[in-house]
Amino acid sequence: MPLVNPPTLDDLPATPDRADRTSFAVRCTALFDHLKNTSVAQWRAALSWMNAAASAAAQSVQDAAGQASLSGQRADAAAASASAAANTLAAAQAALGAVKWVPGAYASGACAWSPINGQLYRARVAIAASVLDPINDPSNWFSLGLMSLPIQQVTNTGGSFYGAANGGLNTINEITFAGACAKYLPQNPANGDVCVVVVANGRADNSLVVNPNNPIPLQVGANTVTDSLVLGIPPGAITFKFFSSSNVWRYM
Repeated sequence: MPLVNPPTLDDLPATPDRADRTSFAVRCTALFDHLKNTSVAQWRAALSWMNAAASAAAQSVQDAAGQASLSGQRADAAAASASAAANTLAAAQAALGAVKWVPGAYASGACAWSPINGQLYRARVAIAASVLDPINDPSNWFSLGLMSLPIQQVTNTGGSFYGAANGGLNTINEITFAGACAKYLPQNPANGDVCVVVVANGRADNSLVVNPNNPIPLQVGANTVTDSLVLGIPPGAITFKFFSSSNVWRYM
């Protein structure tokens, strides 16, 4: 409960002076009346207020100490979570025999982790001289981060993937349609969502189209695409990731 302003203490009446016999009795009466009727109540109220203020101050100190302890616990928990995540990644890397990627030769199927993003990659074929970080070399490295995504086949063209506004979201979409395939990107992605496309029809005229119902540009390097992007015949999976801060589908 918040404290109100401290009680007011009235000034005492004029002090009786024995040398002034004419006012002595009147002043004595006024002084004792004030002490009895006013001062005692005011001082009691003041003492109660001071006790409440002292208790409130002590409680504030206790609350501050509790908050500091809770903050410390939360910091410890956050540090423990970060440590657990790092240990989990390290365990996965160790289980796969993954090493930190450095320029050099890699056997087919070898696993390495990217020093850029810390993610795992597996060599598609034997690489005599790997000079690009796996994150920038999808023709030679397969991202193991995609292995948990569901796979669906795209067997028609036009509109959204699978006829749904968010079709193709967080999915590996394998284009098997025999003709030129053009599909809208998912309409309402959340930050970090991906849309992965694998060209499996051997055509160089497939395309991804900016969804007209919610136009989100595609960012490929320094180039911004606001209509459609021809895919050509990429050597592997094409991954676009949504960055809500920039409102773009960014080629990964």
